[in-house]
Amino acid sequence: MTPAHPQSIDRLYELLAQQAVESVSPAAQAELDELLVKWPHIGEEDFELTAALIEAATLPSPIPPLSLALTRRIEAEARAHFQPSRPRRKSAKLAFAWAGWGVAACLAIGTVTLAWQWNRMSTPEVAKAVPLPVQRQQLLDGGAKRFDKIPAKSKIRGDVVWDGANQRGYLRVQGLAMNDPKQKQYQLWIVDRGRAHKEPVDGGVFDVPSSGEIVVPIRAPLTILDPAAFAITEEPSGGVVVSERGRRGDFALVMTDAKP
Repeated sequence: MTPAHPQSIDRLYELLAQQAVESVSPAAQAELDELLVKWPHIGEEDFELTAALIEAATLPSPIPPLSLALTRRIEAEARAHFQPSRPRRKSAKLAFAWAGWGVAACLAIGTVTLAWQWNRMSTPEVAKAVPLPVQRQQLLDGGAKRFDKIPAKSKIRGDVVWDGANQRGYLRVQGLAMNDPKQKQYQLWIVDRGRAHKEPVDGGVFDVPSSGEIVVPIRAPLTILDPAAFAITEEPSGGVVVSERGRRGDFALVMTDAKP
């Protein structure tokens, strides 16, 4: 009589992989529950983690930058997870021993992706970020659209480079008065013709620490469909949801599409 063990555990891995990427039928869920009772050391979270890793690795656009605090937390948890002295879960070992090549390949891709991201965050060379003016120029050289200052008597000069495909951009400005972040901050606004609601989109707050030229990365929380202009207002510390200054037309700087 042929042992049922290998076939049953293969079926378990098949159901776990299916559950990680899509919903399973009630009958399949009942079968899965029964198999998990039979092999309680097999962890469902291994398959869910792998599916999440693969999805993150194949995103069509760059992942938005994480905050410093969250980056440090992820890095610390990654180090703890990959400590050599930590006992390995039996489920991971059995997955490679019994699962088909598809599941094994998925786990391998997910593990390599996580390890690469962890090493990337921990590499001293990467910690030294490319200067913002260089990043701006690279975006401009890559064909990003440029928005320039509307001609005016003001000595404030500035422009925006915006890459709509990747939702990235940089503000370059000179001549704004230095500010005390505890009292007030400058806020960037994006006028998007592609949105049903005509309120400008918040592009983030920034400070001016010196009288020289500064370059600021744009942090747009919403997808910008068809930008028409970028404008700067002076707001209370932390910024505002709706700018009363903007409604009055009290802008420090307005930049529109720079025609070639």
